[in-house]
Amino acid sequence: MPVFVDTNVLIYTLDPRDEAKQSAAQSWLTRCWHERTGRVSMQVLNEFYVNLVRLNGSQFSARARAEIRHLMAWNPCPIDSTLLETAWGIADEASVSHWDALIIAAAIHQDCETVLSEDLQHDQVIEGVRIVNPFLTSA
Repeated sequence: MPVFVDTNVLIYTLDPRDEAKQSAAQSWLTRCWHERTGRVSMQVLNEFYVNLVRLNGSQFSARARAEIRHLMAWNPCPIDSTLLETAWGIADEASVSHWDALIIAAAIHQDCETVLSEDLQHDQVIEGVRIVNPFLTSA
């Protein structure tokens, strides 16, 4: 079953400041690649790029772009009118931010049952999608 990976998990794979989180994030991504279950959205890829460059400086932009090109294999979900409508419904019903609702909507549109994120409540289920904090549960 597909697994949606949020921006923070992707960032931790390249961020050596917290070795435990880096290791956990890398384990989850390795599993997603091995099982061919990883999913992302264009929103996540854009956030990933901006935050990597912000954290590491503009000299890191080539590496960030290479990482994103690699993740394009996961066929990122675009933000379109259908996704936006779904997100608005989720934001209203689940009382989450617009940005988090876009993540959950993208997961739904990609038939994911799980979202890997530390930004939402672990084990919470929103619209049938279970939030998993990858730093509390092993891959």
